[in-house]
Amino acid sequence: MMNNNFSEEAKKKILQAKKEIIERLIEAEVEEILPQRYAKKKGERETPLICPNCGVRKTNQIRRDGHYRRKLRVAEGVIEDLHIPRIECKDCRCYLKLDFKILDPKKRHLEKDIDEEILRLYLSGAPFQKIKAMLEEKLQKE
Repeated sequence: MMNNNFSEEAKKKILQAKKEIIERLIEAEVEEILPQRYAKKKGERETPLICPNCGVRKTNQIRRDGHYRRKLRVAEGVIEDLHIPRIECKDCRCYLKLDFKILDPKKRHLEKDIDEEILRLYLSGAPFQKIKAMLEEKLQKE
């Protein structure tokens, strides 16, 4: 019985670790498009984001608007409250669609090879930047 509890506790810790890594990967992707609020902005640059009402948006025409929650199935179970950044058009206040490299917008589960890679890197003690670089390389090959 104690072994079963340990197994459940280990699963919870792995789920939490995967949640944190995935959220950091998503935030890093948003940072590439939309620099932090308080960072000095070096001019206006176009983003890959398209407002359904206004068209292509520049960095000064969009802003973060909190997060929404999403469920995501991974090998150890379901991450119940994955926080996904919400991006809003400043002009019409419409939410912009942002497809994240690590998350398939049509699926509610993480691809098996990416899921295994996150766990392998985490358990090996790899720092976040190394995890990010290795996953980006893997995603670009696909």
